[in-house]
Amino acid sequence: MKTYQIRTGDEFGSDFLPNVMAIDAACYPDEYVGVLENMVARFERNPRTFVCAMDGERLAGYINFFPTTDALWEEIVETGMDIRDDDIRPDEIPDYVKGGPNRIFIISIAIHPEYRKDKNVVITLTNGWIAYLNQLEAEGYPITAISATAVSGDGMKYLRTHMFRLIREIHDGNRVFVCEGDALRKLLANDLYFKTYRDDVYMLLPFAENANNPLTEKLFSPSEEGKGVSEKLSSPEEAGDDRVIPEKVQFLMSELDDCLRYECSNDVTNELERFFLGEFWLLQTTDEYPDEETGARPEIVGEETVYVSVLAHRPSHMYVVMLFIENGRFSTTQIEDQLFHGFLKIREKIAPGEPGAERVIDEKGYYRYQDLYQYLKENYGLLPCGAGKCMVCMSGKPKEEGEFYNILTGEVYNSMHQSFHINYPELVEQAKNNRAIYDYYDAYMSEKVIAFILRDFAKITALEDPTDWSRKEHFRERVKLAATYVFIMELVTFQNTALSKMTTKVSNALSQNGDVSYEYISDLYRDYALSVKFWQNDNFRYLGTQKEATQIRKAFGNDELREAYKEQQEFLENMVDLKNAQDERRNGNVINIVATFLAIMEVHEYLVELLGDFYSGFGIPVRQAGHSFTSMFIGGGILVLLVWYILDRKQRYERRRRMRSTYLRRVKKTEGGAGDE
Repeated sequence: MKTYQIRTGDEFGSDFLPNVMAIDAACYPDEYVGVLENMVARFERNPRTFVCAMDGERLAGYINFFPTTDALWEEIVETGMDIRDDDIRPDEIPDYVKGGPNRIFIISIAIHPEYRKDKNVVITLTNGWIAYLNQLEAEGYPITAISATAVSGDGMKYLRTHMFRLIREIHDGNRVFVCEGDALRKLLANDLYFKTYRDDVYMLLPFAENANNPLTEKLFSPSEEGKGVSEKLSSPEEAGDDRVIPEKVQFLMSELDDCLRYECSNDVTNELERFFLGEFWLLQTTDEYPDEETGARPEIVGEETVYVSVLAHRPSHMYVVMLFIENGRFSTTQIEDQLFHGFLKIREKIAPGEPGAERVIDEKGYYRYQDLYQYLKENYGLLPCGAGKCMVCMSGKPKEEGEFYNILTGEVYNSMHQSFHINYPELVEQAKNNRAIYDYYDAYMSEKVIAFILRDFAKITALEDPTDWSRKEHFRERVKLAATYVFIMELVTFQNTALSKMTTKVSNALSQNGDVSYEYISDLYRDYALSVKFWQNDNFRYLGTQKEATQIRKAFGNDELREAYKEQQEFLENMVDLKNAQDERRNGNVINIVATFLAIMEVHEYLVELLGDFYSGFGIPVRQAGHSFTSMFIGGGILVLLVWYILDRKQRYERRRRMRSTYLRRVKKTEGGAGDE
């Protein structure tokens, strides 16, 4: 491996700068190439502004940076709508300040085209630059923040992989990046994250709707010709409205459709319909999620193109929304963490200056994001119903074993606020337990994530480099293989959705102390019956696919969820039965009391006559006998009813308390058993 040397601005004079200009001329378009005199003026103002990678006496690459005044920093980072570059004056470059603050602007990073294939150049250059910044800090010049701008893909990739966060986008396409705080400390410690594998990410989110929801009609009504998933997915050009389905999404949806038709019975496929919802930018942030009530902007590590589609089961009002990311550029564990944290932010793919751009970017260039769940609720009336699941189709395991553990748990590996990583025996076992049924993949599973690793991908597909996932033919081969597993995940997720939906209904009823009718119980059974077909293993025509579904169902804990739901429903039914028995007994008591009163009224005249004879013996007027009887009858009746009501209420309270205690013991026992299992 070829080695390179580091030379800094302290070690050369302005006569070296024509070498820098030569690289600029070779790397940048003419409008981005500066003037030598301006570079010399800035260098002579502060020479401690260059780090260079040298191949002997030849310049292979450089980083040019310098401290900024407060005014220049504010203009670059916050307010300016034109990028400052070669027009930066020497008087805008101060000396480094002892004790700080020292805010630095990177004006240029460039590698000579002849050296770009040698990764050791950029590694040497970066390590030398980080060492130089640490040297400045050791001399008493602490680095407070670093900003940079980039317009090229390579420039943005470099900044993102070195802890810079996107702040805003300028009208000419330039983007402003900043590295500060914990991210800056990681940069100076050279604690950087680099992805060592390639992957596609499939996120499955369960949703339900109110039975009277009108908003999903925009999905179903545009194309009423032909029912069933096969016809819906075969619609070649459009998504039922003015949104054209991208070719790669159409291919993915068609492959999933083919698997459903080929592998499943018609009873399942005839009631499923798939629709494309749109193509968006999905925010990739850090795991320091902002409190949205404060209006704080999230940190933007980058954005991934995400394709959103939905598989609908209209009879049960259940939906599985799929988010598909092709060839993810950033940390997979971070996007998983966002999924399970419920922090999924999207924006439309509208560039600055295009119609509607104000919806996605404000006047200063800051991006506007919308919560995905809110978007689905407002546009389609869909409500979350259960926990999301994720499948990562991978070229191989990460080089760091600990990162694979985090992939399985859905927790971020390159955390911004913690240095420890997850590691426990059961997880280690999951990372070793290959649950694959067929020989073309490996499958490792947890309750949340499936790591689907393509085995011998190059051999299977006759591709030269299995890690080069950017080519079209690579994409199609990957999707063909992954679809054979994703469609099973979709059906298993419907199981999970049904259980979540039913459990919520039962829990709501239990929270009302079972104060529901038999009609409510009947509705529960009817809703559950609509999902039964998703549980039947003979939905799948082939034994291998049945085994795959069993493995996924076990990993997701669906069987335990179903048993817990059944126990809850049985308990609810017992509560309803007891409630009805109590009502019948209460009604019987009321009838008995009424009957007693009626019987007393039947002998009213006889009792009044006896009472009159009694009163006459004491010289009391006989007419008072009727008034006395009436008073005793009403007062006694009220007293009897009051005593009966108090005793009945006390008995009902005691019964509810005992039933609730019994239920909590059962739940605790169930949870304890599931945990032990």
